[in-house]
Amino acid sequence: MRSSGFPALAPMRILALTFLLVGPTSLAADRRIDPRALAETVRRLGLPEEQVRKDAIQGCESGKTLDMNICAEYGFVVADLRMNDLYAQVVGHLKDPKNKELLRKSQLAWLGFRDAACKFDSAGFAGGTLRPMNDLACRQTLTEERSRHLEEYVSCTPSDNCPE
Repeated sequence: MRSSGFPALAPMRILALTFLLVGPTSLAADRRIDPRALAETVRRLGLPEEQVRKDAIQGCESGKTLDMNICAEYGFVVADLRMNDLYAQVVGHLKDPKNKELLRKSQLAWLGFRDAACKFDSAGFAGGTLRPMNDLACRQTLTEERSRHLEEYVSCTPSDNCPE
């Protein structure tokens, strides 16, 4: 078992392979389409909306690499939009311009960390068709983790000693 120091990253390989091996599950049945995420995924991929919509719901379980990658992109976009919304809420709560700048710098550094860590985690898939899905699953996981951290600032009260 590798010990990268990044506990959220090791399961990405397992997640990517699970999409291939498990087949149909209840994941797609429960997925509701987020209109903003759909539009953003269409924009990023340059694919028809109906194809992205279909693959956002069923693509992860299709066993077809392109469909699975579209599904993974959509999942990452959902997480990324949520994180961006939370970030904006935290900025809106901050009164001190110095703290706003510290948050901006920390977010930029975190984005650099996330992207570099996931690129490293996906390096074992270099040149393979699973690399994009592994990278996106990693970025989605770390983005969801960052969102939980930002949520703590959104719900902060003065007695929590949060930045103002």
